Amino acid sequence: MQPWVQPLLVALFAGWLCGIIVCIPLGPVGLAIVNQTLRNGFRSGYKFALGAVCADCIYAALMLAGHSAVLYDHPWATVALRVLAVAFMGGLAVRYMRFRPEKVLATEAAAERKQEILEERWHHPRGFLLGFGMTISNVLLAVLWATLAAFLFAHDWVAPEPLSRGVCVIGVFLGQATRSEEHTSELQSLTNL
Repeated sequence: MQPWVQPLLVALFAGWLCGIIVCIPLGPVGLAIVNQTLRNGFRSGYKFALGAVCADCIYAALMLAGHSAVLYDHPWATVALRVLAVAFMGGLAVRYMRFRPEKVLATEAAAERKQEILEERWHHPRGFLLGFGMTISNVLLAVLWATLAAFLFAHDWVAPEPLSRGVCVIGVFLGQATRSEEHTSELQSLTNL
Protein backbone atom coordinates (compact mmCIF):
# COMPACT_ATOMS: atom_id res chain seq x y z
CA MET A 1 0.00 0.00 0.00
CA GLN A 2 1.27 3.43 -0.91
CA PRO A 3 2.16 5.65 2.08
CA TRP A 4 -0.31 8.35 0.99
CA VAL A 5 -3.27 5.94 0.87
CA GLN A 6 -3.43 5.14 4.59
CA PRO A 7 -4.14 8.73 5.76
CA LEU A 8 -6.88 8.99 3.13
CA LEU A 9 -8.47 5.75 4.30
CA VAL A 10 -8.34 7.00 7.88
CA ALA A 11 -10.00 10.27 6.80
CA LEU A 12 -12.65 8.34 4.85
CA PHE A 13 -13.42 6.09 7.80
CA ALA A 14 -13.47 9.02 10.24
CA GLY A 15 -15.90 10.90 7.98
CA TRP A 16 -18.08 7.81 7.58
CA LEU A 17 -18.17 7.30 11.33
CA CYS A 18 -19.00 10.98 11.97
CA GLY A 19 -21.77 10.78 9.37
CA ILE A 20 -23.35 7.81 11.12
CA ILE A 21 -22.95 9.33 14.58
CA VAL A 22 -24.63 12.58 13.52
CA CYS A 23 -27.60 10.61 12.13
CA ILE A 24 -28.17 8.52 15.28
CA PRO A 25 -30.29 10.96 17.32
CA LEU A 26 -33.78 11.38 15.90
CA GLY A 27 -34.29 15.15 15.79
CA PRO A 28 -36.74 17.33 13.87
CA VAL A 29 -35.24 16.48 10.49
CA GLY A 30 -35.31 12.76 11.29
CA LEU A 31 -38.94 13.01 12.32
CA ALA A 32 -39.72 14.94 9.14
CA ILE A 33 -38.08 12.14 7.12
CA VAL A 34 -40.19 9.57 8.95
CA ASN A 35 -43.33 11.65 8.36
CA GLN A 36 -42.53 12.16 4.67
CA THR A 37 -41.84 8.45 4.15
CA LEU A 38 -44.97 7.26 5.93
CA ARG A 39 -47.23 9.76 4.20
CA ASN A 40 -45.85 9.74 0.69
CA GLY A 41 -43.77 6.61 0.28
CA PHE A 42 -40.16 5.61 0.04
CA ARG A 43 -39.20 7.82 -2.90
CA SER A 44 -40.42 11.00 -1.26
CA GLY A 45 -38.75 10.18 2.07
CA TYR A 46 -35.53 9.28 0.29
CA LYS A 47 -35.46 12.62 -1.57
CA PHE A 48 -36.05 14.44 1.71
CA ALA A 49 -33.26 12.47 3.41
CA LEU A 50 -30.90 13.08 0.49
CA GLY A 51 -31.49 16.83 0.81
CA ALA A 52 -30.68 16.67 4.52
CA VAL A 53 -27.52 14.64 3.84
CA CYS A 54 -26.31 17.14 1.22
CA ALA A 55 -26.85 20.04 3.64
CA ASP A 56 -24.90 18.21 6.34
CA CYS A 57 -22.08 17.59 3.87
CA ILE A 58 -21.95 21.30 3.08
CA TYR A 59 -21.63 22.09 6.79
CA ALA A 60 -18.95 19.43 7.17
CA ALA A 61 -17.02 20.75 4.17
CA LEU A 62 -17.21 24.34 5.40
CA MET A 63 -16.05 23.43 8.89
CA LEU A 64 -13.27 21.18 7.63
CA ALA A 65 -12.14 23.96 5.30
CA GLY A 66 -11.77 26.28 8.25
CA HIS A 67 -14.78 28.48 7.71
CA SER A 68 -15.78 28.07 11.33
CA ALA A 69 -13.24 30.81 12.03
CA VAL A 70 -15.23 33.10 9.72
CA LEU A 71 -18.39 32.50 11.77
CA TYR A 72 -16.65 33.28 15.04
CA ASP A 73 -14.49 36.18 13.81
CA HIS A 74 -17.39 37.93 12.08
CA PRO A 75 -20.46 38.20 14.29
CA TRP A 76 -22.54 39.48 11.35
CA ALA A 77 -22.18 36.08 9.64
CA THR A 78 -23.61 34.31 12.68
CA VAL A 79 -26.45 36.84 12.90
CA ALA A 80 -27.17 36.45 9.18
CA LEU A 81 -27.35 32.67 9.52
CA ARG A 82 -29.69 32.96 12.49
CA VAL A 83 -31.97 35.42 10.67
CA LEU A 84 -32.10 33.10 7.65
CA ALA A 85 -32.88 30.13 9.90
CA VAL A 86 -35.72 31.98 11.68
CA ALA A 87 -37.15 33.21 8.36
CA PHE A 88 -37.04 29.73 6.84
CA MET A 89 -38.58 27.98 9.84
CA GLY A 90 -41.21 30.75 10.15
CA GLY A 91 -42.07 30.29 6.48
CA LEU A 92 -42.45 26.56 7.01
CA ALA A 93 -44.70 27.17 10.01
CA VAL A 94 -46.95 29.54 8.05
CA ARG A 95 -47.12 27.11 5.16
CA TYR A 96 -48.12 24.19 7.38
CA MET A 97 -50.69 26.27 9.25
CA ARG A 98 -52.28 27.37 5.96
CA PHE A 99 -52.19 23.92 4.35
CA ARG A 100 -55.60 22.31 4.43
CA PRO A 101 -56.34 18.93 2.93
CA GLU A 102 -58.69 19.29 -0.01
CA LYS A 103 -62.33 18.62 0.85
CA VAL A 104 -63.54 15.09 0.39
CA LEU A 105 -65.22 14.89 -2.99
CA ALA A 106 -68.57 13.22 -3.54
CA THR A 107 -67.48 10.67 -6.11
CA GLU A 108 -64.81 8.09 -5.55
CA ALA A 109 -63.18 8.71 -8.94
CA ALA A 110 -62.80 12.43 -8.24
CA ALA A 111 -61.35 11.65 -4.81
CA GLU A 112 -58.81 9.26 -6.34
CA ARG A 113 -57.79 11.89 -8.90
CA LYS A 114 -57.37 14.45 -6.12
CA GLN A 115 -55.14 11.97 -4.22
CA GLU A 116 -53.01 11.48 -7.34
CA ILE A 117 -52.61 15.26 -7.63
CA LEU A 118 -51.51 15.47 -3.98
CA GLU A 119 -49.02 12.63 -4.45
CA GLU A 120 -47.59 14.22 -7.59
CA ARG A 121 -47.21 17.50 -5.75
CA TRP A 122 -45.30 15.90 -2.86
CA HIS A 123 -43.14 13.71 -5.11
CA HIS A 124 -41.80 16.83 -6.77
CA PRO A 125 -38.14 17.68 -6.08
CA ARG A 126 -39.38 20.00 -3.35
CA GLY A 127 -38.89 17.06 -1.00
CA PHE A 128 -35.15 17.35 -1.61
CA LEU A 129 -35.24 21.12 -1.20
CA LEU A 130 -37.31 20.88 1.97
CA GLY A 131 -34.87 18.41 3.54
CA PHE A 132 -31.96 20.55 2.45
CA GLY A 133 -33.56 23.74 3.76
CA MET A 134 -34.53 22.27 7.12
CA THR A 135 -31.03 20.98 7.69
CA ILE A 136 -29.06 23.97 6.40
CA SER A 137 -31.18 26.34 8.52
CA ASN A 138 -30.15 24.54 11.72
CA VAL A 139 -27.31 26.79 12.89
CA LEU A 140 -26.45 24.39 15.72
CA LEU A 141 -25.15 21.98 13.10
CA ALA A 142 -22.40 24.49 12.35
CA VAL A 143 -21.32 24.23 15.98
CA LEU A 144 -21.54 20.42 15.86
CA TRP A 145 -19.47 20.17 12.69
CA ALA A 146 -16.95 22.74 13.97
CA THR A 147 -16.52 20.60 17.09
CA LEU A 148 -16.19 17.41 15.06
CA ALA A 149 -13.71 19.07 12.69
CA ALA A 150 -11.59 20.23 15.62
CA PHE A 151 -11.74 16.72 17.10
CA LEU A 152 -10.72 15.10 13.80
CA PHE A 153 -7.83 17.52 13.33
CA ALA A 154 -6.68 17.21 16.96
CA HIS A 155 -6.38 13.44 16.64
CA ASP A 156 -4.73 13.66 13.21
CA TRP A 157 -7.50 11.60 11.63
CA VAL A 158 -7.87 14.24 8.94
CA ALA A 159 -4.78 15.90 7.52
CA PRO A 160 -4.77 19.63 6.70
CA GLU A 161 -4.38 18.87 2.98
CA PRO A 162 -7.47 19.58 0.84
CA LEU A 163 -7.52 16.01 -0.50
CA SER A 164 -7.79 14.56 3.00
CA ARG A 165 -10.57 17.00 3.88
CA GLY A 166 -12.43 16.15 0.68
CA VAL A 167 -12.15 12.43 1.34
CA CYS A 168 -13.49 13.02 4.85
CA VAL A 169 -16.53 14.85 3.41
CA ILE A 170 -17.11 11.93 1.04
CA GLY A 171 -17.01 9.66 4.09
CA VAL A 172 -19.58 11.89 5.83
CA PHE A 173 -21.85 11.62 2.80
CA LEU A 174 -21.48 7.83 2.66
CA GLY A 175 -22.09 7.44 6.40
CA GLN A 176 -25.18 9.63 6.41
CA ALA A 177 -26.54 8.15 3.19
CA THR A 178 -26.09 4.67 4.65
CA ARG A 179 -27.90 5.58 7.84
CA SER A 180 -30.68 7.52 6.06
CA GLU A 181 -31.22 4.65 3.63
CA GLU A 182 -31.55 2.25 6.57
CA HIS A 183 -34.22 4.48 8.16
CA THR A 184 -36.26 4.82 4.98
CA SER A 185 -35.95 1.11 4.15
CA GLU A 186 -37.16 0.14 7.63
CA LEU A 187 -40.11 2.49 7.26
CA GLN A 188 -40.89 1.11 3.80
CA SER A 189 -40.97 -2.43 5.20
CA LEU A 190 -43.28 -1.28 8.02
CA THR A 191 -45.69 0.36 5.59
CA ASN A 192 -45.87 -2.85 3.52
CA LEU A 193 -47.17 -4.86 6.51
